[in-house]
Amino acid sequence: MIVRKSLAVWMLVIAIAAQCFGAISAVSAETDAPQGLLFDPAKQNSIALNAMLEGVPATFEMRAKFAANPGVRQVLFGNYRAGAGTQFSLELKADNQFRYYEISNGGKLIDKSTTGLSITTGQWTHLAIIRDAANKKIDVIQDGTVVAAFENVDLPEQVVMESIHSIGTDTRNGYHVRAEIAEVRLWSDVRSMDELRDNADADIQGDEEGLMHAWTLDDSSLNGIMNVIRDKAGKIDGTPRGFERQYASEFQGTGTNFAGGLEIATKNHVAAAPRTLEAWVNVPANTPSGQRVGVIMGNYENASYSDVSRFSFEIFNNGAPRLFWVNHKDYQLNYVANNVNVNAGDWVHIAMALDEENKTGTTYINGEKVHEETLAIPEFPKDTTSREMKIGSDFRGTTMSFKGEIADLRVWSTTRTAEEIKAHYKESLQGTEEGLMGNWKLDTAENGVYSDSSPYANDALPYDEVTSNWLAPDFAEGDYTIAVIPDTQYMARLHPQAMKDYMKWMKDHADDMNIKLAISVGDIVDTPSSTTEWAAAADAYAELDGVIPYVLLPGNHDVILNNAQLTRNYTNYNQYFPYSKYSQEPTFGGAFAEGKMENTYHFFNIGDVEYMVLAIEFAPNDAVLAWANEVVAANPDKKVIMSTHTYMYHNGEQISTDHHHYPSSYISDANNGDDMWNEFVKKHDNIVLVLSGHIGHPDLVVKKDLGEHGNIVQQVLADAQYMDPRDLGMIMLMTFKEGSDNVDVNWYSVKNDQLFRAKNQFSMELNLHSGTPGEGGPDEEIRLSAADQSVNKGSVFTVPVTIEKGAKLVGLEGILNYDSSLLELESFEFAVFDSTNAVNDETPGKVGFAGISGDALATDEATVVANATFRAKADLSADATTAISFASVRGIVPSETGESEYVPIQTDDAVITIVSRAPGDLNGDDSSDLLDARAILKLIVSGGGSEAVLAKADINRDGTVDTNDVLMLLQMIADKLAE
Repeated sequence: MIVRKSLAVWMLVIAIAAQCFGAISAVSAETDAPQGLLFDPAKQNSIALNAMLEGVPATFEMRAKFAANPGVRQVLFGNYRAGAGTQFSLELKADNQFRYYEISNGGKLIDKSTTGLSITTGQWTHLAIIRDAANKKIDVIQDGTVVAAFENVDLPEQVVMESIHSIGTDTRNGYHVRAEIAEVRLWSDVRSMDELRDNADADIQGDEEGLMHAWTLDDSSLNGIMNVIRDKAGKIDGTPRGFERQYASEFQGTGTNFAGGLEIATKNHVAAAPRTLEAWVNVPANTPSGQRVGVIMGNYENASYSDVSRFSFEIFNNGAPRLFWVNHKDYQLNYVANNVNVNAGDWVHIAMALDEENKTGTTYINGEKVHEETLAIPEFPKDTTSREMKIGSDFRGTTMSFKGEIADLRVWSTTRTAEEIKAHYKESLQGTEEGLMGNWKLDTAENGVYSDSSPYANDALPYDEVTSNWLAPDFAEGDYTIAVIPDTQYMARLHPQAMKDYMKWMKDHADDMNIKLAISVGDIVDTPSSTTEWAAAADAYAELDGVIPYVLLPGNHDVILNNAQLTRNYTNYNQYFPYSKYSQEPTFGGAFAEGKMENTYHFFNIGDVEYMVLAIEFAPNDAVLAWANEVVAANPDKKVIMSTHTYMYHNGEQISTDHHHYPSSYISDANNGDDMWNEFVKKHDNIVLVLSGHIGHPDLVVKKDLGEHGNIVQQVLADAQYMDPRDLGMIMLMTFKEGSDNVDVNWYSVKNDQLFRAKNQFSMELNLHSGTPGEGGPDEEIRLSAADQSVNKGSVFTVPVTIEKGAKLVGLEGILNYDSSLLELESFEFAVFDSTNAVNDETPGKVGFAGISGDALATDEATVVANATFRAKADLSADATTAISFASVRGIVPSETGESEYVPIQTDDAVITIVSRAPGDLNGDDSSDLLDARAILKLIVSGGGSEAVLAKADINRDGTVDTNDVLMLLQMIADKLAE
C-alpha cells in the first residue's frame, strides 16, 4: 500500500513535469509562429488605407516584431506628401529610434525623436503613442511602460488630413518597414495606462468607445481573393500591397475557355429581370491589375440611346466582380465589389445578388459573403433587357471577351439568400429550383451548342455578327402587303441614289408581292432647309406614282420649329409634296388645314377591309388631336391605321418625358406619345394600328394595348436610321390574308436582300374582322378576377385569383391591392406559372407578383392561377366592407419567334364583407359557445325562426341551417379552447 502510494506520487510528479514541459514547448512554438503579416522592403509590402483619416488619433497602438537593429529609416504609419499642408507620420529613424512627425493646420511642424530606446530587438513588442493635446504632451509607451515623454508641445485639437495614410510606408512608397505586424489601432481619446496594459492582447470587437480604427493583420487576410484588410470599426479598410496571395480551389469540374474569342449567345431573352447570377471562373493570376477581365454574361452593345436596356455580369479591373445595368436616361445600376480580386489562377465561385427591397448588391465568394453595398438608384431595373445574352462576351464583338474560363453559369429571377448560395454553390442543380432562369454547365458542347438545363431550355448557340442576324429572304405569303417606310433622312442626305433604288424596288415588286400601299413615318429628309435633299426625296417617291399609293407625313427633320413662337414651318415639305398633287388622288380624304399636307387622312379599300390611314405630323398640338378625334369618330365603319413620326420608344413604351427626344422637348405645345394614347388613340374602337419612327432602333418594337372599348390596338416603332451602312434600305412589310386578323411581318433590307433577325419576322393580330368594334371578342380580352366574399371578423380566408381566356399565357405579373387596416396578408401562392415566380409582400396593402412557366395555360376556361390568404380584422364593432383590387396586370405570351411579349389583361375587383358578430352568436353575448350550439339545435327541431336569427345560425353559409352548422360551431369552439 505504501509502495503504491509513493509510486503514485512519483507518477504525479512526472505527469506535472511533462505538462509543464509541454506548456513551455507550446509557448515557445506559439512565440516562434507567425502572428502577423511580414513586411519585406524587397517586396514593398504595405497596407494602403482606402480613405483619409478623419483626424490625428489621440492614441496609436501597434503590436509588431521589428527586425533587429536594421539601421535604416522606416515608416510605421504615414501620409507624408511633399507640399501637403498637413502630415502625420510615425517612424523609426536610421539610428533605430522612434520619431514623431506632424505638420498641423497652418504648416506648424512638430518633429520629436527618442534616444536610447530598444524597439528594434527582433522580439514582439507593443508600442503606443499618446497625443495629449489638452496637456500638451506626447508619450511613447512600450509594453505598458512610458519610455519617452515630450512636454509642452503645442498640439492642435484637430488636424484636417490632406493625404491618405499607409501602414508600413507613406505616399512615396519608400522607407518600407522591416517588421512582422499583427495589429494597428487608432483611438480618438487618450487611453490610460491600465487600458493599454489590460487590452494590449485583447481581441478588439470594433464597437469599443473611442475606437476610430483597428486593423488585424494575419495570413487569413491574404486568402487570394479578398484584397482587403478590414477595419474592425467598419470605417476605413486597407488594401494590402506586395503580399503573396494564397488560394486553393474547391472546384472539381471543367469549363470553357473564352480567351480565344469564342462567341456564343442564348436563343432568347432571359425570362425575367435577373436578381442573382452565379458562375465559376478561372482567371490567370498574372492578369494585369488595370485590365478588365471580361464579360461572363451580358448583352451590352453600342446603342444610339443611353437608356437602351443593357446588362453585364463581368470581372472588372483588379479582378473585381461587377454588375452593370443601364435602362434609364438619368441613372444606371453599377455595382462593383471593390477589393475582391478573383484573378487567382484557379477556379473561384462568384455569386452576385441584387436585393430590390433593401437596395443592396451583395457578393459571395465560394459561398461566403465578402462584400455588400447600398446602391443609390431610385429604382432597380425590372425589364428583361433589350435582347438575348451572350456568354463569355457581349455584342461589342470580342472586345470584352472573357480572358479565362467559365463554368456552371446560373441566372435567377429571385434574390438568393446567403444560406441558399452556400448550400448549393458546389452542388449540381436539379433544374427545377424556384427562380432558376438559366443554367449552363459549359463543360461540353454538342455541335457547338451549350445546353441550358433550366425549364426554359435557353441554349447558347455559336454567334456570328452576320449569319446570326441576317437571314435569307423568306417572305410571308398572303393576299396583299402594306409597306411601312422608316425614316429615310440619311438616304436623302448621303445616298440619294439608294433612296431612289429603294422606291424602285417597291415598284418592281408591286405585283409579285401584292404591295397595295406604302406608309411613311416621317423624317423624309435630314435637313429641312436643304432643297437638294427635298428634290432627291421627291424624285425617289415619284417612282411609286401611279403604281403604289403612298401616304406621307413630316418628321422633326422635315419642319423648322420655333418654340418661342410655337410655329411650325413646312414650306419645303408642302412645296415638294404639294397638296395640289395628292388631294387629287381618289383615296384622299381631307386635311387639317386645306392646302397643307402635314395632317391628312386617306381611304383605301384593300381586300375585304375598308381602311382609313390617318397621317399626323411630328409633335401635334391639342388642335390637331381634336381634329383627329373628329375625323376618326366620323368614320366608325373604317379600320384606322394612324401613322405619326414620334409615338413609341425603343423600350416598348409610349414616348413621354421619362425618355429621350420626346416631342414636347422640341416644341412645348406638343403632345407626347402617352398624351396621344390617352387623349386620342385609346378612345376609338376602330383604331387598329399605330405606326411611328423617330427613335432609331435596329429591331421592330411592338406594343399591344386595350382601348377603352376592349379593342386591341397594336403599336409599332419602325426606324432603322442608325443601322450601318446608312443605305441599307430597311422596309417593314405587313402581309394580310383576307378574312384573317393575323398579319405577318417581315423586316427586310433592300440593299442586302436579306431579312434582319428572326425576332423581327413575326405575326401580330389586328382587330380587322373578329367581333364588332367596341364589343370586343373572345380573342380580344383576358380577364383576371377575384370573387366577392363574406367572412367573419378574425377569420382566416382564401381568395382564389382566377383567369379567363388565358389559353396562350405562359406568365403573369401585376399588383394585388388590399386594405391593410382591415386585412392582414397570410400568404400569396401561385397555383400555376410556378416554374419561376416572385412575390413581394413587404409593403402593407400591396402584393407584387410575377410568375412564369414553360408551358401555356392551354385553356380559356376560368382557372385559378393564385391563392391569396388573409386574416380579417378581429376587433370590429360593426360590419365593414373592403375591396381587393388589381393594378398593372399583364400577361406573358410567346411570340412567333419564341420570345416573350406582354399582353394586356382586364381585371375585376372583389368586395370583401367582414361580419362583426361572432359566428354562431345567437344569444348576442359576443361569444360562440355551447349555449349557441343548443340554440341552433332548437331552431332545427322547431323548423323556424326569423330571417336574422337563421342567418346567424347558418355557420357554414350554405343557405341551410342543419346539423352541419352545429358540428362546425362545435369544431370552432374546440379550436378556440385549444388556442
